[in-house]
Amino acid sequence: MTAVLAAIAATTSLAACGGSSDARDLTAADLGGGPPKAGVVAEGVLKGEEVVFVGYGGEVQDRQVKDLDPWVETSGATVKQDSPTDTAKLEAQVKSKKVTWDAVDATDTWAAAHCDDLLTKLDDDIIDRSQLPDDNKGTECGVPFVGTGNIFAYNADTVKNAPRTWGDFFDTKKFPGKRALYSGNPVGIYEAALMADGVAAEDLYPLDVDRALKKLDTIKNDLVFWSTGAQSQQMVESGQADMGIFWSGRVLNADRAGANWEPVYDRPVLQYDVMVVPKGSANPVAAMSLINHMLGKEYSEKITEGSGYPSTNKLAKPKVDKVTAKFVANSAPYTDPVSIDSKFWAENLSGYVDQWTTWING
Repeated sequence: MTAVLAAIAATTSLAACGGSSDARDLTAADLGGGPPKAGVVAEGVLKGEEVVFVGYGGEVQDRQVKDLDPWVETSGATVKQDSPTDTAKLEAQVKSKKVTWDAVDATDTWAAAHCDDLLTKLDDDIIDRSQLPDDNKGTECGVPFVGTGNIFAYNADTVKNAPRTWGDFFDTKKFPGKRALYSGNPVGIYEAALMADGVAAEDLYPLDVDRALKKLDTIKNDLVFWSTGAQSQQMVESGQADMGIFWSGRVLNADRAGANWEPVYDRPVLQYDVMVVPKGSANPVAAMSLINHMLGKEYSEKITEGSGYPSTNKLAKPKVDKVTAKFVANSAPYTDPVSIDSKFWAENLSGYVDQWTTWING
């Protein structure tokens, strides 16, 4: 059993014990001094410290945590995990001053909207951003560590006439069957609906939400919804849907488990997961050290090789097999990837989520 998994196995319930109660008041200087380097931590500097890592669950999170082994073994820290990332739960923890989470995988849009109230500003004396893309260094409260492809994928066992475009997703006559969408927010979904309705990628923002919802109305009777990444993967594996808009790595995992799903390569909608530290974390310095490991070249390569999600380390050169390559949504054969406007979404996310929830339940 790996060092990380041993630590997790020893302490599986966070609800009962909360975060670490004996964490030291660490500073950046306690990590060894000198400028930080992505992926590097000094020997034994975090011995006895504990970090609670929170992600979206399932095999993706298992892989994320396993790939922290080098950091665990070198730093001396231990890692526990919880899932899924639930922003309402994080907000409740912060407001009640009973924070049990330390390092949290969140969306860039949500993190950008909550830097001042729910999240700790990251210390660049601990976190090295130099290997991140020049156009995406993150924000004061979040650093991107992996890209997410919102892709159109379909069940090749039930959809015999292979779809090719976003327009096909909305063509229920030519492509009958159940479509799956994420219920949590419409990021990527509105963009897909508008492109299917003829809007050019460069003209997407500001989003015409009324037009997007009108397009989605045309398939509403054919929709099923998933609320977590793990649930979406289960939906793919069980055949509950014939096609859907999914996070690309989840379809890859389902295919590895025996599902027969294929991606559609038309204009995937890319966004980024960022690592954040909640305000009131018991171990913010240790959490930031963990995050700094996740920005390193080796960790970034493992993320793409294992999950199919594109890394954000510009030095990374992952080696992927043919199946994995089908789901790396920022590379060929995908055409014209569309990056979400995270600033636009950060400014509008709350209202659009409320509108989305009302539309789903209406």
